[in-house]
Amino acid sequence: MLKQNRHDFGGALDDLAQTLAAQPKHAQALLTQAFVLQVQGRYREARQSCRALPRGVHPLIVVTCLARIESLTGRSHIGYALLKRGLATWTDADNRLRLWAFTNLGEMAQRAGDVAAAERHFRDGLDLGLRDAYLRGAYADLLLDTGRAAEARDFLADDTRIDGLLLRLALAEKRLGNEAAIKHQAVLEARFAASRRRGSVIHRREEARFDLEVLNNPDAALALAQANWRVQREPADARLVLAAALAAEAPDQAQPVLDWLRETGLEDQRIDELVARLTARLAQEKS
Repeated sequence: MLKQNRHDFGGALDDLAQTLAAQPKHAQALLTQAFVLQVQGRYREARQSCRALPRGVHPLIVVTCLARIESLTGRSHIGYALLKRGLATWTDADNRLRLWAFTNLGEMAQRAGDVAAAERHFRDGLDLGLRDAYLRGAYADLLLDTGRAAEARDFLADDTRIDGLLLRLALAEKRLGNEAAIKHQAVLEARFAASRRRGSVIHRREEARFDLEVLNNPDAALALAQANWRVQREPADARLVLAAALAAEAPDQAQPVLDWLRETGLEDQRIDELVARLTARLAQEKS
């Protein structure tokens, strides 16, 4: 877990492989392996890890694991329906597991462009009363993406300890013209500088987004987004490279991500809009 948390995904997978060589049905190792492989965009291998989960694992864990992969590989409607049915079927799941499922449903719905359903699923997760940073970030992103900066600011008002949430708060404040944005920008700059001095890479996605959307420095954002892409390949990472390449007027720099999107079949309306703009820009440059 430590290597995973430091974004040393290769090292984490090596450790997990050793564990699974000794205990092939180690449920937590298989689930963690599936998660790390998904973060790397290695969906075929991640699906195998999900399918290898032993019978004793709660069925909703298996369904959520598999449904997420379906939703990221060109079968979003199948993954969404599968997970909705799983939540309705296995009502004995604990709140932590239900929160994970609701968060995934919200992300699937948002990628499909169904904002109302996404908000409903995120709210269902939030109503469980577990303060989960990932879910809070996902819901804040929905608010920001739909032009509801004031709601995002109020939702995140007390979330200044976690860098990713503070970043979203600063973005909301900036869009609203709040003076607090200046203070939070300075705090984030100091935190990112400290992270770089430690040689840490875990905040590259957040720092790239900070450079792009807060500092309006697309060149720096693109360099960080590309470095981050070499480590992790989730939809948010793809979107960040595409947006930074557009802003930096360097559409050719997005080609590896465009190729990956074609290979995976990822369906995401927000990414599709960026792909269309980049494709048009590339066509203009060739003509």
